[in-house]
Amino acid sequence: MMSAAVAPTNGDVEIHARASRASHRLRKIGISSPEMFSATATRGADYDNASADEFVTVHDRLCVGSGIPRQSHSITAGRKRMGDASGNWRSGVAAAAVDHVKRSAGAARPWLERLARVGFVSQAVVYLVIGSLAMRVARGAGRANADSSGALTALATQQFGAAALLIVAIGSFGSAAWHLVAAITNAGREGKGAWGIISRVGRGVSAVMYVLLGIAAIRTLARRGAPVHARGDAVRNAASSVMHLPAGRALMGIIGAIVIAVACYELYAAYHAKVVDRLDLSTLSPRARAVVTHCGRAGTVAHAVVLALVGWFALHAALTDDARRAAGPAAAVRSIATLEGSRALVVVAIGLIAHGLFQLAQAKYRRVELP
Repeated sequence: MMSAAVAPTNGDVEIHARASRASHRLRKIGISSPEMFSATATRGADYDNASADEFVTVHDRLCVGSGIPRQSHSITAGRKRMGDASGNWRSGVAAAAVDHVKRSAGAARPWLERLARVGFVSQAVVYLVIGSLAMRVARGAGRANADSSGALTALATQQFGAAALLIVAIGSFGSAAWHLVAAITNAGREGKGAWGIISRVGRGVSAVMYVLLGIAAIRTLARRGAPVHARGDAVRNAASSVMHLPAGRALMGIIGAIVIAVACYELYAAYHAKVVDRLDLSTLSPRARAVVTHCGRAGTVAHAVVLALVGWFALHAALTDDARRAAGPAAAVRSIATLEGSRALVVVAIGLIAHGLFQLAQAKYRRVELP
């Protein structure tokens, strides 16, 4: 006697629908077998919003898609991991996505490392030019913008400016790719605490800034030496846009405080010679190591001074509710000459040149963290 078929309940239909969507997403990011899915779950997914039945259903779908029989032992392991409650599919997919980035970065590791080193070379070029522009301002030989925009414009007017701008563009995009991969995969082993999260977020922000620098280099290359006047206005326009947001003054104040905090950390790192912690200087003589360390410390101090002034401008804009108070590095360099005199600016300019030389040392000796 044949038994009557049991009609699926609404809950069963919902389970299969969610499982179908989840298995499709998992395949898109490279998880195409039940073993990979189980390994992903083992690595820390909580699955708080998915039942054990959904876990089993996804497993079955992956078995069918892979052309292999259903594996009951993996199902049992899955049920044990799941327990009575359930997990968050998104955390599993996120873990799988990170693994996918790690595998891709591992395959491209030689190229990523080369691009990261070219990025340090591009930063060296930019800071050497910024330091020379700051020196010109200190000597009263013009009002050049001693920032990345002014450096790109100055490069474009030189005989080999096109090649230099191309190096800056390629290096900036290479640095952005490296910092982004390091932020996603925690290649620098920053830790899982609050400081580790802040460090990884900082690397993500650095990636964005490098992308912007690369775009600026390409635009300057296209103009080939046409003057760029909008940098200071761009800073004020951005500040105005932020301050027109809800709680914009508070947000601007927070941005200024964060920039000042970063500057303070750079001063701390310079004082304790932590700037060379990620460099492999074992092949250098003691004298050469000392030169690299002194360049790194002096350059980091100069960079921190300029950065602190930029942060203060943002904080002052928030306190006075006046976006015109916000300004970038070029204004910070000019304010040093105005407030402390040309001698102080000469010291900062030398420090910025030292920072550029230190970037060259990083291009050679930096340990490039990759998964």
